[in-house]
This record gives sequence, structure tokens and C-alpha cells, in this order.
Amino acid sequence: MKKETKPQYVIGIDYGTDSCRAVIIDAANGYEISSAMAAYPRWSKGLYCDPGKNQFRQHPMDYIESLEIVMKQIHDKTGQDVLPFVEGIAIDTTGSTPCLITDTLCPLAMLPEYKDNPDAVSYTHLRAHETVLDLVCRLLLEKKKNKKKNEIIKQHHLQTPSLHNQHHIHT
Repeated sequence: MKKETKPQYVIGIDYGTDSCRAVIIDAANGYEISSAMAAYPRWSKGLYCDPGKNQFRQHPMDYIESLEIVMKQIHDKTGQDVLPFVEGIAIDTTGSTPCLITDTLCPLAMLPEYKDNPDAVSYTHLRAHETVLDLVCRLLLEKKKNKKKNEIIKQHHLQTPSLHNQHHIHT
């Protein structure tokens, strides 16, 4: 008697410069079952970015909201035929995206007082043409130029009592 095997799928999620993409693959044969893409909502509106300055920033909510959109698209396309049999999820990103956080690891841009502040959102640092050395030099120059901004954020951190249990991220 032949043993019946249940299907096995994996989900791949890729956070790019301007969008989130997801794909479901049949683990037995490598075939693509479904895919989806969602642009970052704030990026699409041109918020926090200035291509003339080669400045590209993403708000942390862009990552959360675009992931919710692609996973809903995947669910709508595959439903109960595939999702209960997902065995793994892999996540990939385009590059480094530093994000200022509180002492409880909450991104500053998630706090009401910083939600629209372009200096509190994530900053995609490595540009396609840069080497690691270029990146280090550019970051050192930016650090010097932005010293005042960093001091303001540091002052806020020192003046604010512990944020533990005061701010929670809900997805």
C-alpha cells in the first residue's frame, strides 16, 4: 500500500526598495503556486524620499501594511488548499535599513509624536552603485552633518521615562 503524503509548501517574502513581494512554492517540485506584490503605501505617495538627494526612506508601517496586503492576496488566490500546508517562511531584504528605536525596541516612527517625522523613519543606506567603503564614508559624512538631529533625538530619549509597556506594535 502506497503511503499518502500531504503537500508541503514554502513562502518566500522579499522586501525590496519600493515593495514587498511574496511567492508560494511547492516544496516537492519547486513549482510556483502563487505570487503577489504590494508597493509600500507611503513610498508610492513619495513620502520621505528625495531622489534628487539620492535619499530613500521607508516608514516601518510600509513593511507591515505591504506584508498584510501580499499575504491577503496569497490567501485569496490559494485559500485552504495551500496555506494549511505551509511548512516554512523565508524572508529576504534588498539591503540594510537602519531604524531608530526606543529602549523597548519600538521604532520611533511608530510613536505618535514621530509618525510623520522623516528623520525617524527607516533609511535605506546601501545604494546600488556603492561599495562598503563608499557606504562607510558617506555615513560618516552624514553623521557629521546630522549631529544636531541626533542630539535632539538623544535629548528626547533622556527626557522620556522608560517606554516599557507604554508602546506596543500591533499588526
